[in-house]
Amino acid sequence: MDNRIQRYTVLGIIAVCTLISAILGDSLLGVWGVDIGEPIPGAWRWLLGDTIQSFRTQTVALLVGVILLGFALGGVWFFIGAGYRWLRRQLS
Repeated sequence: MDNRIQRYTVLGIIAVCTLISAILGDSLLGVWGVDIGEPIPGAWRWLLGDTIQSFRTQTVALLVGVILLGFALGGVWFFIGAGYRWLRRQLS
């Protein structure tokens, strides 16, 4: 029973981190789409270090957004693999 609780706790943590990474990555790619010279949304000014979109802030938003989406896709890939292993165990 204790092993099952630990397993579900780890799966829950991975699911939450995957969801947060996907949301933040998608939001940053939305900031990347803001035209140069336009204001950056207030929530991302602290990360990008400026209030107006520039080439530097676009590049940072793109890189960090792609990295976060990579983490999210890795989490999805982990769950697909875990589901596949679970299904094989149930059918054998």
